[in-house]
Amino acid sequence: LKPNIINKKYLNNYQLQDIRIDKNKLNLLKRGKIKPEKILDLHGLTSVEAKRKTIEFTTINFNLGLRLLLIITGKGKMKINDINREDLKTGVLRKSLKSWLYESDLRPNILGVVSSHISHGGEGAFYVYLKNNKIL
Repeated sequence: LKPNIINKKYLNNYQLQDIRIDKNKLNLLKRGKIKPEKILDLHGLTSVEAKRKTIEFTTINFNLGLRLLLIITGKGKMKINDINREDLKTGVLRKSLKSWLYESDLRPNILGVVSSHISHGGEGAFYVYLKNNKIL
């Protein structure tokens, strides 16, 4: 296999490689038992604005020592003409969020990005679980 193929497969398949959250914590997240410490809502923003805000928000909160963030992307709109196209059924922000975070300088500080519990937005929102940043 060529290195490029392996690299692309790795970038497109976040779920197996990039969730480094322990099983108990992940179970609590999936059941909505842990309350997010900060929330960012990206509704109404362009892709460029949303990317900038997401990285800025995550960086600031990591530096403050917070662990669990909730980023609301929304599910996205589907145009009537696009009903039969599977690739257009998710919104641009929702589809891009993980790549923005994992391809940024924040990657080593992120333990996982997973869909949120229905009580926190369900498929239209994501938990971003950060490493413990001990502030002296």
